[in-house]
Amino acid sequence: MKILIPILVALLAITQSATAAAQSLYSEDSYQALVSDQRSNMVGQSLTVLIFEEASSSTSAGADTNRSTGFSASTNDNVKNNNVGIELNADTEGGGTINRNGKLIASVTVTISKSLDNDEYAIAGEQLIEFNEEKQHIRLSGRVRKDDISAQNTVLSTRIADAKITYIGDGLLGRRQEEGHLSRFFNWLF
Repeated sequence: MKILIPILVALLAITQSATAAAQSLYSEDSYQALVSDQRSNMVGQSLTVLIFEEASSSTSAGADTNRSTGFSASTNDNVKNNNVGIELNADTEGGGTINRNGKLIASVTVTISKSLDNDEYAIAGEQLIEFNEEKQHIRLSGRVRKDDISAQNTVLSTRIADAKITYIGDGLLGRRQEEGHLSRFFNWLF
C-alpha cells in the first residue's frame, strides 16, 4: 500500500499538470466521404474538360455590273457625208463563295485556379502533344459551374462560360497546308 500511494499521487500530478492538446483529424473544409463522388471542389485540384466543338460558316457574294457609253457625230455637206461613231460596252460579273468547317474533339485536364462567389470556378490549363515531329498545343480557360461537373470529375466544353479554346498544330502537315510563295505573290498582285 505504501508503494501504491506514491504511484497514484504521481499519476494524479501528471494528469493535472499537463492538459492534453488534441486536434481532430476531421476538417469540414476538405472532408470527402469515401463513398461520395470525387468532384473537384478546391483551388489547385484537377478537372477534365471533354472538348466537343464544331463550327461551320458559309458566305457567298455576287455582283453584276453593266455599263454602256455611246458617242456619235455626223457632218453633212453637199460633197461628202461623214459619219463618226464610237460605242463602248463593259460587262462585269463576279462572285465568290467561302465555306469553312471545323471540328475539335479532345480532352484536357485543367486546374481550378480560383473559386468564385457564385458557385463557379475559374479554370485554366494546357496540353502539348508531340508525336512524329507534329506538335499539337491545346490551351483552355473559362468558368465552370459546380453543378456542371459530373461525378466522374469531367465537364463538357459546351458548359464552360467565357471559354477560350486555342488549338495550334505545327509540323509537316501544318506546313503543307500553307500557301506557296507563287500563290502568295499572285494573291498579293491581284
